[in-house]
Amino acid sequence: MYFGAHVGSSGGVWKAIEAGTEIGCEAIQIFAGSPRTWASTVYKEADAARFRAARAASPIRFVVIHTIYLINLASAKDDFYGKSVTSLVGDVVAAEQLGADAIVTRVDRSSGPIAGANAIATAATATLTAAR
Repeated sequence: MYFGAHVGSSGGVWKAIEAGTEIGCEAIQIFAGSPRTWASTVYKEADAARFRAARAASPIRFVVIHTIYLINLASAKDDFYGKSVTSLVGDVVAAEQLGADAIVTRVDRSSGPIAGANAIATAATATLTAAR
């Protein structure tokens, strides 16, 4: 088990490693971009490389990307569901660039547990296919 915190990355994504290290973390969670917009973040390779190098030289052993707040993979609204899947694909790409270990997202179950679970399974398949 790792001790960690959600940390900011203002000033450069590698700053998240510094922030986690400063407070004694072994794990960090970050947003890949603004958590309040649909826009996906694609890092410049130099920035992603700097993040990976900073992580390798630090005590940080586990990195999690938290998806934007807007995502709802269980949405019954086709347009909203589509935006959610597209955003998740962007976070998967960002996670791969940074070498992140996991992605965390939130789910609204207002469509019901069975419909929600089916929508999430479909979204996961679409995300993995699109991210490859």
